[in-house]
Amino acid sequence: MKICFFTRTLPAHAVGGMELHIETLARSLSVKGEDVTIITTAHPSGVEYEEKNGVIVHYLAGTRPGKYGRHWWTKSVQKFEELHATQSFDVIHSQSAGACRLIRKRIHKKYGIPVVTSLHGTSIDEIKTKLRLGFNIRAKLGLIKNIYSYLFADRAFISLSDAVIATSDSQVGVIAKWYAVDTQKIHLVYNGIDVDAFAPRAPDSALRKSLGLESSDFIILSVARLKLEKGLQNILSVLPGLLKEHPHIKLLIGGDGEYKKELVALASRLGIEKNVYFLGIIDYNELPAYFNLCDIFVNSTIRENGYDLTIPQAMACAKPVVVSDIRSVVASVVQDGKNGFVYPRNDIGRLTKLIDELVRYPGLRDAMGRNARDTARSKFSLEAMAEKTITVYRKVYEDKGLK
Repeated sequence: MKICFFTRTLPAHAVGGMELHIETLARSLSVKGEDVTIITTAHPSGVEYEEKNGVIVHYLAGTRPGKYGRHWWTKSVQKFEELHATQSFDVIHSQSAGACRLIRKRIHKKYGIPVVTSLHGTSIDEIKTKLRLGFNIRAKLGLIKNIYSYLFADRAFISLSDAVIATSDSQVGVIAKWYAVDTQKIHLVYNGIDVDAFAPRAPDSALRKSLGLESSDFIILSVARLKLEKGLQNILSVLPGLLKEHPHIKLLIGGDGEYKKELVALASRLGIEKNVYFLGIIDYNELPAYFNLCDIFVNSTIRENGYDLTIPQAMACAKPVVVSDIRSVVASVVQDGKNGFVYPRNDIGRLTKLIDELVRYPGLRDAMGRNARDTARSKFSLEAMAEKTITVYRKVYEDKGLK
């Protein structure tokens, strides 16, 4: 089948879970024999065409790299019609709101092409998150934008899609309730990871040495964009108490973002700056080495969204994870006490206790790590993601009476 992806962002624009997922999905579909073309925003370096791993990418000059905007909405539709005139796409796949304008203008109906929309979180999730953040100017401005999107854009294009892909069990209910989508049109497809690349290996001694870590250090790893809603301030806040009992703990934080300055200042105020390492953005290909270097992985997000891919990636490396009680994570990824621990978001006391328990009991870490690896392999493989996505494509194609 010929599939056309619409997405505002790819790894060329930013490094994050959504970007890596879209690239990985497209590559996995290509391996399965599907013909995938991606339409996306302008490349930061001005590249307009790229073919990689069997996937063709068109970067639209004149649009803002990685951002929605007036030029994206018009130029993406124009590029689609130009390409469709020569290669006749079978399915349109909108990544989040990527094809919003095309769907709302019913251009897909003009050509009789079914549309599948994948939701990587929703406006409802964003609204709930920002309401919990307290008074924060950036959050409040974002809240207004999210409410507007929900009322005047998202509900329309989502309900007009022929199928909607939810990436976690909890999202199914959110989509049905808030976006008036028939449950028969909603399909659960977990975001996949490369469970061969992310696999248990001996810690890299050269990496450990380059970071100035001792073999006796207990290493906690967290990888996320450095934003207020990612909750990294909570991990920093538990360290003073933990270090009194376990002075050999070191916290590695991978990622970058607008909240870094505040996090660095917090570490200094807490007197833990010598135990905290801000690593910056970690290259995707280097991530497995960092997961295998750590003893446990902590994701302290307070943001309601889909699960961060770093969680199953760490689990695939047989690491126990400690995560906040985000619905999608609890419903789809982490079983409390089996393959990791779940704590109530912002509950510093509970987070401290769970990390302390994992530091004290290596046997518990090993057992949870084995279970975590089993979960990752059984639920989050690239093979399963690609097969289930193709099943959705075939269903909407056949439902249109196409062969």
